[in-house]
Amino acid sequence: MPSPYLNYALAALSFGLAVAFFRISDENSALTQAKIAVEMRLETAEGEAKSFREKYATEEKAREFAEAAQTLAETSERAVRSQLAHETKAHQAAEKSLEEAENARHSVEAALSDALEQVRVLNAKLVEPSAAKEQSERKADASASDKGDAAAADAKEPAAHIGDGSPAVSAVPAGAMAAQASMAGSRPWYSFLGLF
Repeated sequence: MPSPYLNYALAALSFGLAVAFFRISDENSALTQAKIAVEMRLETAEGEAKSFREKYATEEKAREFAEAAQTLAETSERAVRSQLAHETKAHQAAEKSLEEAENARHSVEAALSDALEQVRVLNAKLVEPSAAKEQSERKADASASDKGDAAAADAKEPAAHIGDGSPAVSAVPAGAMAAQASMAGSRPWYSFLGLF
């Protein structure tokens, strides 16, 4: 017959195995739940990582676009500054050329007024001798016409005694007319202008 100690030992061993089995089953269920929780966390983390990757890619694209826009803005700003500098230089050059043109216009106006003044002086100088010459010519014409009138009066007196068809009568007025023509011809043709 088996010993009671052996039965006790088998009972204790069975109890220990049952307790171990229940512990292992509890641990297995806890591990399973932990595994499920870890898998869920892993899926969540993968989803978050994926969203972070997408967000990072979007931010990287946005940063690249911002850098490109900044480069374009800097290039445009440099071009605008260069164009503004060129326009400023052109404006300054135009103002300078306008000022030079204004100065040249003033100098030309001054030279023109000086030239006009010189022309007036020369005209006055030219008119004085021509006026004196014209007066002397008028005096000469007046004296010649007086002489011609006297010769014509002398010629009329013999003509009254001789008759109308006599050659002496016709010769005297012809001489007086020649004298008048020669006196009239002594004046130059341009004396009526009053310049000489």
